[in-house]
Amino acid sequence: LVQVGQVIGPLPTIALLLAMSLLGAYLLRREGSRTFRAFRSALGSGRVPAKEVADGALVIFGLRQEAEAALGDAFDIRAFHERVLENGALPLWQLQNHVRAWIAASQAE
Repeated sequence: LVQVGQVIGPLPTIALLLAMSLLGAYLLRREGSRTFRAFRSALGSGRVPAKEVADGALVIFGLRQEAEAALGDAFDIRAFHERVLENGALPLWQLQNHVRAWIAASQAE
C-alpha cells in the first residue's frame, strides 16, 4: 500500500482504498445474505452444505481482506479471528457488521 502510494500519490491511493472498500462491502453484503440462505436451505433439505460452507469461508476471507486494507500494519490476525469466532454461529450479515465495528474501533485507537 505504501509502495502504491509512492507511485500514484496519496489522494489517488486513498480514493482507491475507498473504492475497494465500497465494492467489497457491497459484494460481502450481497453474497453473504445469499450464502446464508443457501446454507439453511441445504440443511433443511438434509444434504451436506459443502458449497455453502466454502462460500461462507470466501466471505470471511473477504472480510479479512477488508480489515487488512483498512488497518494496514495495525492488522492483527489473532484479533481478527477472535472477532470472527467470539459470538459463535452468526448470519454472515451480522458477522460483517460485527467485524466492521471492530475495524472502526481499531482505527479509532
